[in-house]
Amino acid sequence: MSLKHVSHSRIQKRMHRMLIPVILIPLLFIGIFLSFYAINFLYRQAETQVVSDNLRAKSVLLDATLNFYTISEELFSDSNLTQLLITDYKTESEAVSACNSYERLARTHANNSAISSILIYTDNPTIPNCRYIQQAEPEMLEQWFPLVSVSGSVSWQSSTLGYGESTYPGTNDRTPELTFLRSIPLSPSSHHAILVIKLSNNYLKNRIQNNDLFTALSIGEQPVFFSSSRFYQGQAQPVPIDFAQKGFHSEGFLPFQGEKQIGCVTTLPAYHTEGEFYLTTIDLHAKDSIYKIGFICLLVLAAAMAVSLFGLLYSTRYFSLRVTTLQTAMGHASQGNYDIIDTFKGDDELTDTFLNLKIMIGNIKQQELQMYEARIKEQTLVNQQQQMEYKLLASQINPHFIYNSLETIRMMSIGSGDRETASAIKLLGKTMHYVLENTGTASTTLDKELDYISSYLAIQKLRFEERFNYTIHVPPELSLSSYKILPLLLQPIVENAILHGLEEKEYGGRLTITLHTEEENHLLIAIEDNGKGMTGEELQNLKEQMDSSAEPDTSGSIGLCNISRRIRLIYGPPYSMDIASSPDGGTSVYLLLPLLPAD
Repeated sequence: MSLKHVSHSRIQKRMHRMLIPVILIPLLFIGIFLSFYAINFLYRQAETQVVSDNLRAKSVLLDATLNFYTISEELFSDSNLTQLLITDYKTESEAVSACNSYERLARTHANNSAISSILIYTDNPTIPNCRYIQQAEPEMLEQWFPLVSVSGSVSWQSSTLGYGESTYPGTNDRTPELTFLRSIPLSPSSHHAILVIKLSNNYLKNRIQNNDLFTALSIGEQPVFFSSSRFYQGQAQPVPIDFAQKGFHSEGFLPFQGEKQIGCVTTLPAYHTEGEFYLTTIDLHAKDSIYKIGFICLLVLAAAMAVSLFGLLYSTRYFSLRVTTLQTAMGHASQGNYDIIDTFKGDDELTDTFLNLKIMIGNIKQQELQMYEARIKEQTLVNQQQQMEYKLLASQINPHFIYNSLETIRMMSIGSGDRETASAIKLLGKTMHYVLENTGTASTTLDKELDYISSYLAIQKLRFEERFNYTIHVPPELSLSSYKILPLLLQPIVENAILHGLEEKEYGGRLTITLHTEEENHLLIAIEDNGKGMTGEELQNLKEQMDSSAEPDTSGSIGLCNISRRIRLIYGPPYSMDIASSPDGGTSVYLLLPLLPAD
């Protein structure tokens, strides 16, 4: 397997692991959420429609039953009707004439479309069967009259009793209708009569059945007296109902015809009775519609995920191929092969990177050409410099000549008895030897550095005599020859203390150099004087110059700034130089250095 193919495969797999969860999982989550939300919304909408339609049917039924009771109240207050019913007629023609002359029942029937029939049944033997007043049959006397035996009592029945013919012409089927029964008070007569008003199923059908919803109405546990489906008229309610529960109510998925359908069952108190009407409303198509919509949502989700996955795979492959192309070009350039492709597909950051790569290659070629030319010039300069160095070496004075000359002068001073001059010359030779010996070196030992500082202070003591004194404190456990330090590190600080701190003192000047060994192999060197010190502004200015990379503006600051930079450059953090000073309170310089063993 080639490197290019491996790189391409790695990039593509990494993008797949990263992008597929980031894109497809949220898409799947959102799709499932929206699908369930749509299904739940459709379910709630269907349930709301069923409940609303059930309420509408309840309103229709309530209007009809209240109207029936109102009609019965009006008839009971009619004295002509009462007189007609309690009269014992001598002839049948007299009774028929009296019944036909009473037109209130006919007007009531004509003015109320909800009434299928309105009849008064009586046990008065002198009244024959007329249009609206008839003799009670034995079956009626047995079933209906006991239900309203109390004067003025009311009963609601789902019954086929009282039909003269079948409900559906050409058949023997009789469909029950909601029947309103109310006894008519005939006191003091011994006769009995009941008002029978039947609710028209056609009226209910026109008022209720104006959609595809299934509706079934019943009174108590009696058979259904109205249903939008002819099959259930005269049958028991098609859904389970707890008739023992007062005010029964159920909605949601209800068992119907062996399946779960969205429906609603509510009750309506039967007016002036203890019975209840049961109203069942079922949406026979809602569940199938919801399942269909849910299936469509899942299909759309699957299609969206398939398209997203295809787009993701295509995009990652296209992107990884472009990355591989760019990587190959960069690999060739890194190996010195600057012959890469001229064009790169796309218009994005990768294209900009490729253009930058071409610019970089062009710059590298230009720089290589310049470097080649610079090397030629450099070699020419080196040759010229070597010739100049040869000439310079030929004219230089041998340092040994200086030492030998100083030693000759010192011996002459001793010979003439001037031992003070001899001592001064010896100290001068010693310091010059140390400086020349350590110029260009990276380190020296602590004992050599302090010996050089002692010689330097001794020379300054000759100059200032008793105007200042100095002391050097070294911990007894510290072996100076075992540790190293930067050469010529302390002399500029000591020189600065003498020239700028103690020079104005006529007497009592003091310079102290103290070495401390701290934990973690740190060496602290404190150089303190009791000179004139510095003001806060001067001290702050000096510290800013030490922290700055710019050149200091005063000659007294140059040495201190150079020392601070040397420490930071050579040792790095946390090693540093710090200064504390106050007017007439002297100056203290603190060097924090690593305690490094000598080589």
